[in-house]
Amino acid sequence: MIKAIVLSLLAMLTFFILHFTWFHLRRVKRRFQSLVKLFIGVGVLYAIVYWSSLGDYIRGLIPLIDPGGDNPSFGWNAFYCATGFFYYFFTFLGYVMAIYFPADRSIALRIAREVYKHKNQSLTMDEFKKIFEAEQVIFQRRFNEMVESGYLVYVGKEYRLTPLGRFTAAYNEFLIRFLNLEGG
Repeated sequence: MIKAIVLSLLAMLTFFILHFTWFHLRRVKRRFQSLVKLFIGVGVLYAIVYWSSLGDYIRGLIPLIDPGGDNPSFGWNAFYCATGFFYYFFTFLGYVMAIYFPADRSIALRIAREVYKHKNQSLTMDEFKKIFEAEQVIFQRRFNEMVESGYLVYVGKEYRLTPLGRFTAAYNEFLIRFLNLEGG
């Protein structure tokens, strides 16, 4: 079990190093798709290392006694491997939800960044309107991402919801009303 936890932590560290390096050095077009592909690639690497002798070697470097014994059965090994992968998956999910999506897609953070970049770090409503009128890119980017993600299709000069988009909109509408988040 210790091997699975250590390897999943190393997988996430590998993911972060590759992700930060890749996104810092290159302008990535389909960022979230690239992030998911990187996650899958490192996940496959995790499984390969787990089942190879390298995984056993790394485990040997950790001076802790494994509660499952030194040589667990194939079934227990598969369970431990899956547990480590789920640990890796939920760490990735937490990163995406708490850090990546707000940084990449939050309009509130975009507004805060515009105020931060402005002299005296303050803007009037007229200045906000000027910035966002001049930069319709932010809205076009959102529409493009929604098309790429399968929530919208562009037909003629209109954006229309796909079945996935309708489901997501209905679900969010329900959630917002249920949690009394309207107007916020």
